[in-house]
Amino acid sequence: MSTPKGSEEFVHLQAGLGRRSTLIPDSYSHDEVCSRLKDLYPKLESVSGGWLIYKGAGGWGSRKLNMVPPEDSGYTGSLLKNASAGGKTILYIAPIQEELDTQPLPPDSSSFSNMPKAMCHSCQTSYPLQLLALHVETCQPSDTNAQEVCTIVCPVCGETFPQNEVEAHYHVCNCEFFSISLDEILQAISTAVNTEEEFRITVSRSNMVERGLAEWKRQKKALPTNQLRVTFIGEAGIDTGALRKEFLTEMVAGLEQRLFEGDQTGKAPKYSLLYLDLGNFRSAGEIWAVSLAQGGPPPCCLKDWCYQYLCSGQLQIENIRKEDVDSATEDKMTELTDEILSCGYHGPVNVEKKEEIVRAVVLHATLRLVPLLSQLRDGLNLYGLTDLLKQYQNMCQSLFVPGVEVKFSEKGSNKEQVEMRIMNHLQDFLQALESLSTSDRPVILSPSSFLQWLTGQGHIPVLPDEKMNFKVSVQFSHSCHIQYGAHEVCYPTVTACSNTVKLPVQHMQTYEEFKHVMTNAFHYGQAFLHI
Repeated sequence: MSTPKGSEEFVHLQAGLGRRSTLIPDSYSHDEVCSRLKDLYPKLESVSGGWLIYKGAGGWGSRKLNMVPPEDSGYTGSLLKNASAGGKTILYIAPIQEELDTQPLPPDSSSFSNMPKAMCHSCQTSYPLQLLALHVETCQPSDTNAQEVCTIVCPVCGETFPQNEVEAHYHVCNCEFFSISLDEILQAISTAVNTEEEFRITVSRSNMVERGLAEWKRQKKALPTNQLRVTFIGEAGIDTGALRKEFLTEMVAGLEQRLFEGDQTGKAPKYSLLYLDLGNFRSAGEIWAVSLAQGGPPPCCLKDWCYQYLCSGQLQIENIRKEDVDSATEDKMTELTDEILSCGYHGPVNVEKKEEIVRAVVLHATLRLVPLLSQLRDGLNLYGLTDLLKQYQNMCQSLFVPGVEVKFSEKGSNKEQVEMRIMNHLQDFLQALESLSTSDRPVILSPSSFLQWLTGQGHIPVLPDEKMNFKVSVQFSHSCHIQYGAHEVCYPTVTACSNTVKLPVQHMQTYEEFKHVMTNAFHYGQAFLHI
């Protein structure tokens, strides 16, 4: 059983069985849910053999329908809310032992009472807008001299519709893609995650990228489309989301360093037949897709032409520039004749042919990366992501091609003057980290690594729901001397699962004290331990 296609949705719509929206409170019992659904779909009254509710699997187009198992008490309001992700996922009703009547209803049926209508110019009958496009095909106007109708091709299904009717078709054909946003794209791949099954990874913090990549490829019994669960060896932390995000943050950054080369403006795959043979780029693509779908950072590191290849699967040679490869040897053509000829250039090697030679070198350096990019694209195909990249290339570009650097901010309590002073210290501390060059910073301490220490992830979330609710809670401990007795120093406590940090204000009165305590706490408290 699969989700209905566009033509099938028209049939259901004519029969009064099309998509409807309604409000079902959490407190509704099974009988109240049934009553509400029968109000929406009167034909359910005639179903005597029972029915079940289904929801579509992740992805686009026609998808497999998975049953939503009823509870012991049947389908309740709270169950439907969870199954529909709070109303964001479409649910389907299907009889168990019989077929629903799909005979078209008359245009004046009560099932269409809430739909906007328009008059057919030929028969002067009022039809719902969603049905009018189909009706006019069989109801030809009597005026043979009628003006020719301007038509538009639907970009989703490819069918042609009159210009004044394509908006009605919009609702039946899922053409909400016209106004889709990046948040909606990320939400779509997020809902495609199979939360009923798990994809478990167990790694140590040492050599996390190497071990994580090896463990990823060894998984045979589970699919990476399942919910990722991460366990760090020797730690008691339970993965409720923070460990997963920390793992994905480290993996995305580590794979960028290991498998790609370039500068801050963009990178291309590092040419390695060994990595290709091991399937490292396929695994990297899968990890990128999982990171985007499950709250990790976006892999914002690619050159533009590499991203365009991931979107289309074809190399756009005209978009490749000589800046995309090292051109420092242009003035040494005579010394590099053999190397130039090995790149496929067979013309004269001289300064007059410099542009043709550089172009040949660029193409040679680029074309050899195509198999690596193809393998990376295969890995990105999780959740139908490559189809989305092809359809929304410009919108998704910021996820893969470097752009504006993310700026982090912290919010906290200012109820008391001492807490305001501590918050000022925290703000000064972060701004100082941002202003320092990489070589001047304490080892591994940076704004992103500091945020990762606090929350488990070194980036602002990209998934809409997580971004909306993302915040770091700052609490203050004013009585550590009562809790611990006489002592010289104690450190902040961090709870990454709830994005909370508690600061011991007695030991952070001055900025120098704050900096000293916070820096030591960061270096001593990387594992899930209490120090």
